This record gives sequence, structure tokens and C-alpha cells, in this order.
Amino acid sequence: MIKVEICTGSRCMMEGASTIFDILEDLSEEIVERHPEVKIEIGNSICKQYCKKDPSLVPVVEINGEVIFNASTQVVMEKVMDLVKLEL
Repeated sequence: MIKVEICTGSRCMMEGASTIFDILEDLSEEIVERHPEVKIEIGNSICKQYCKKDPSLVPVVEINGEVIFNASTQVVMEKVMDLVKLEL
């Protein structure tokens, strides 16, 4: 299973977390449609306060326990696709 958690704190949301969520949800549906054996869980997480330490770290996405700071849609999608390939 691939588990993705996207921070829903206000700073992360202002910096694109909601866009990452929407695009990743679409990608997930496409992947599962083609490969039903692949399980992808996408959820929101509460703010873990990384932005308090350094505002440039947002948005924050966690994939299978690996934290990605300053996450972009492209980086998140690439990481998910790499994990999908491992599951096939």
C-alpha cells in the first residue's frame, strides 16, 4: 500500500497542498483503474508545525513515512509512480 498524507495547515494550503491533493487523487484513480492490485491511500494530515521552524518548507507531503518538504506536484507524482512500479 502507498500511503500519502498532505498537510492541511493554512500555510501548506496557501502554497499548493490542495492542488497536490486534487491532482494526486486523479492520478490515483487512473492507476487503480489500470492496476486494481495497487492500493493508494491519500489523506490529509494535521499541521506538524514544520512551517514554524522554516516557512520555506511548505507544502509538506509524507509518502510512506518519507517527508517531502517544499513539495511540488511533479515531485509527489514521480515518487508515487516509483512506488507503484515497485508494487507491480
